[in-house]
Amino acid sequence: MKRQHWITLLAGLASALALQAQEPPQEPRNEIRFDAATERAFDHTGKHQTVSHQPDGTTLTEFNGSFQNVTVARIGADGKVETLCTTDQEAARRFMAGEDVEPEKTTRLESPVVRQP
Repeated sequence: MKRQHWITLLAGLASALALQAQEPPQEPRNEIRFDAATERAFDHTGKHQTVSHQPDGTTLTEFNGSFQNVTVARIGADGKVETLCTTDQEAARRFMAGEDVEPEKTTRLESPVVRQP
């Protein structure tokens, strides 16, 4: 192999190692957007629920995708997947932006299942 090829190869390897050593980029909190289904899951106002009364006297409440918790994920500084389960939309945004979140409305899942395509 020619000397120029070795230099190019080493420079490419050094660049790859430098990229791996950097902390993964985080999206600013105010730029994180959730889709409509996720927004609804965070909604705990009751405006999406429907109530029906059955002939036997029972009442059925359908939450229609609301009143749920949401699990979000990010790549941590160590390169591992970190997940957070929360009912609080702002906590989810802070977590995804790389910030710490208060534990009272959240649950960190220590061993997330990562599905490969």
